Amino acid sequence: MKRNLKEWIEACRQGDIVSDDPDLLSDERVTRELMRQWDRVPETRDESLDPIKRIVWNRISGQLSLQKAQVRMRLYRRLCVAASLFIVLLGGYAFLQKPEESVRCEFSTGNQDKREVLLSDGTRVILGPNSRFGYPERFGSDERRVVLDGQAFFQVAPNSSAPFSVDVDGVQVTALGTSFEIFVPTDRHCVETILRTGKVRIDHPSADGSATESHVLLPGRRLTFDRTTRNTTVEPIDAVRYTEWISDTGQSFKNERLQFILPRLERWYGVEIRPDEGVLGRGDRFTFKITDESLDHILNLIQSSSGIKWQKDASGCLYWLY
Repeated sequence: MKRNLKEWIEACRQGDIVSDDPDLLSDERVTRELMRQWDRVPETRDESLDPIKRIVWNRISGQLSLQKAQVRMRLYRRLCVAASLFIVLLGGYAFLQKPEESVRCEFSTGNQDKREVLLSDGTRVILGPNSRFGYPERFGSDERRVVLDGQAFFQVAPNSSAPFSVDVDGVQVTALGTSFEIFVPTDRHCVETILRTGKVRIDHPSADGSATESHVLLPGRRLTFDRTTRNTTVEPIDAVRYTEWISDTGQSFKNERLQFILPRLERWYGVEIRPDEGVLGRGDRFTFKITDESLDHILNLIQSSSGIKWQKDASGCLYWLY
């Protein structure tokens, strides 16, 4: 075949081409050989080609143009397929790599109401009265973040790779595996964190608001962050007793001061209570339990045991103690 190939090329160069020979141009080997032979011819301008060389050139260039077009078309089709496949793969990768998204849920309670919520990670949340709690339907792989306004007790499922954080209007309480309570009065002047077991970190704005300060709380301690002064106080308490409300049907107080009782009564009954400064400074302590009693009844008990008087406005939503 090689010998015949060269003879045919020579015939092309001499202009002596048999009528059925052009079919050989469809053979890639013919084209490659023609190009190799043509490369041996000194370069010259197209218009200076003699008729014999022009025949060979036209055949070679025509065939090459066709082949290049076919190659380009095949390459274009392959590129299209590759590009389409790349786009599909890229889209799938982007979908798989984008942050996990989940439906946001919100739970709220009313007067004298407590509800329990079991989160997707196994964390148990008991929501106190007149409180709101926001959480994702499912957590991501690297963090567990919820939002609270009010009162709640958290029994956090351990997961060291995904810290559990509670956002309370600028204050963040973070735990790995622990049980604690967060309480925010209705006027939101402070945030209380009571740690029952484990360890939590509380992040809050610094005194000048230019940075964030952190405090690590140990069991049996209560940390109170005052939003007005931005001061933080930590004191030892009986954490179990302070969080007994999660298992009781009502709200219990044992030898507590009014500073502790009144904000929780406001949450329980959904009202505002305004005590005179002299009332809070007296140091009276009270022990009682609330189930379905009215606030008027509770205040009458306080009045009978301490002499602290009270009155309310016509709407029944505002109380004064004096």
